[in-house]
Amino acid sequence: MKSQTPVMTVDLRNTLAGRITADLRLLFRISLLWFSFLNIPLFFSSLMNPIERRNIQPSLVLATLALSTLLQSSKLERGAKGMNRALHLLDQAYAAFHASVASGRIDLGLVQAAYVLAAFEMQAHSKGSRERTREAMIMLDSLIRYLSLTTLDVENPRTTIFLPNAVPRVATGTHSAIPLLPACDPLATAVLPFADNDEVPQIAQAQSTAASTAATGVPNVVGLCSCHLYTLGHQWPLARDFAPQFAQMPMWPRDASEGEMYKEECRRVVWASVILVTALHQTKVAASVDASWEAEHLWIKDPANYALLFPGESLAPPGSLVIASSKDSVWALYIRALLLWHSCLRTRSDPVMSDADRAGYALSAWAEADAIEEALDRHSCMIESGFCVKTREVLFRTRMCVSYEFQRSRAISVPGVHMYRDKAEQWMHHQMHVASYFMGCIQNPKTNIANHARRNFLVAWLMSQITRSVYFL
Repeated sequence: MKSQTPVMTVDLRNTLAGRITADLRLLFRISLLWFSFLNIPLFFSSLMNPIERRNIQPSLVLATLALSTLLQSSKLERGAKGMNRALHLLDQAYAAFHASVASGRIDLGLVQAAYVLAAFEMQAHSKGSRERTREAMIMLDSLIRYLSLTTLDVENPRTTIFLPNAVPRVATGTHSAIPLLPACDPLATAVLPFADNDEVPQIAQAQSTAASTAATGVPNVVGLCSCHLYTLGHQWPLARDFAPQFAQMPMWPRDASEGEMYKEECRRVVWASVILVTALHQTKVAASVDASWEAEHLWIKDPANYALLFPGESLAPPGSLVIASSKDSVWALYIRALLLWHSCLRTRSDPVMSDADRAGYALSAWAEADAIEEALDRHSCMIESGFCVKTREVLFRTRMCVSYEFQRSRAISVPGVHMYRDKAEQWMHHQMHVASYFMGCIQNPKTNIANHARRNFLVAWLMSQITRSVYFL
């Protein structure tokens, strides 16, 4: 009986390589996930090199292809046939993943593959279930813990260490060097985190010119932050074409050794995992009112388990005054807000903590949220990057959680809690901005509808936003 497998000729190999490259490029161009732990030029260089390709985890390539195929499987494109192909690639990715685990080949590439697999399970697909998503997230968390990636910088004096059962506060003073920006509506003017590259508004010329003068190495001389000078889009302009969602991520360290570059990849995959589990958990909280706020005590959700530099901290040498490489950078503030959110959830679900301790914790958490928000207000890069929207939304959810502890402790007078209504109104105003944005996309005949159809990851996020909005009615 003749085999049905086609002969792998040179032309067929080149054709398949071209299709794989096209699918991967599409994924990096439209995905909203933090794939910034992949150095795109090096990744494709290794993938196309027959020798270096052996070092890439097969499950990573298969998982990324599965996710790319899934995002193209709406009824506007590949439809049910594409969905079936994506699930077939997913099964192959899982098989390759478990084969690597069984053989003891557990490395950073396997953690990256676990991230993509968990991200796939969070998408809307025909085999999706809570149990599959839960198992994928636990798998990712276990690998990070096994390789001790969260304590990679434990010997670095710049690393922030958090105490168990305490608010993850970060003592910094770098943001005081940046004056507050003129009063504006940061939510209404910021770029939405899911906006396409061609939908990003242009920054005012005066602001851009002033910020560019900070390239001397001592930023903020004109009263503006310099985060945009340390973005991937600034370091590698082609990122805006190949991966526009990566453009505002931190750039890769210049002239870094191979070992230092490896450590930076480890940091990035850990922080990307924190963002991923936050996206999953906020959806659970919004969809299940009676469910536990802290359903899974994952390792990566506990700030006490971290001894890791924040995103961007490795971009400048110790002692540097560069805001973009400090704990007050736009990226570090986002991660600090996420750690605060997870810490508040863990405290709220702690059955042994007294009401007095909860109230004291809530006060400290509220103060840290205010400190993060004050640092955000001093960033001029917020309008361009969209991190304003992401970070403020996390802070608002944190205040929702913290305010519950204030209600339980009636004997405590809490300064500033009367501002909670103002925060709620600001958040509702932002939701109106989101709704107007989507209505504009629908009504604009020039809008590429396919890009929005490819982002089914937003379905659960939008449903959670509607749930919260109804809560405040």
